[in-house]
Amino acid sequence: QLLLKQRGGQVGLVGAEPPLITLSPSTQAVASGETALFTVTVRNAQATAAIFTLDLAGLPSHWFTLPPTITIPANSVIDQALLVHVPIGSGSGPWNFSVLATAGSISGQAAGEISVSAPTFTAAITPTEQTAPVGVWTPFTLTLSNDDSTQHTYSLSGAGLAEVNVTTPITIAANSTQTITFTARTNNA
Repeated sequence: QLLLKQRGGQVGLVGAEPPLITLSPSTQAVASGETALFTVTVRNAQATAAIFTLDLAGLPSHWFTLPPTITIPANSVIDQALLVHVPIGSGSGPWNFSVLATAGSISGQAAGEISVSAPTFTAAITPTEQTAPVGVWTPFTLTLSNDDSTQHTYSLSGAGLAEVNVTTPITIAANSTQTITFTARTNNA
C-alpha cells in the first residue's frame, strides 16, 4: 500500500504502515473431515508490550483452535497458528470468516475463506462384525449413498482374510441410496 503525501510544495509516495493483522494463506480448500492450518500474524507497533484479544467470527466455535489472547513485545510481530477442523458431514461450500485482534483502542481484522468439499460417496456395512464357522457364507448389508447430482457406477470388491461374494458393478442414481446384501466367508488358513 502506498500513501500520497505533500510536504513543502512537493508530492511524493510514502509506504503505508503494514497491517496490524494478516492471515496466510487467506483461502484454503479442504475435504470434509480434514484440518486446515492458517497463520495469523499480529503486529504490535507500540513502544510497550501489549496483550491482544483474538476473536474469530463466521465459523462454528468447535471448528477452530485459536487462543483468546496473545502477548506481543513492543515493536514486534508474532505468528499464531489457527487450526480449522471441518467435521465430517459439515456440508460443502465456501465458509467466510474473519479474525479480529484488539489491544485497547487498537484493532485490526483479517478475512479468510475455507472451501469445503463434502464426500459424494459413502458406504456402510452392517453388522460391522459377525462370528461364523470357517467356510460358512455369512450375509452382510452394504448401504451405498451417492450424494452427487449425477448417477455413478461403482465396482465393488473385497480384500483381506475373507472371500467376498458381491454383485458388481452397482449403479446408483443421483442423490440416492441403495442397499445390497452380500456374503463373505473365511477359509482354513
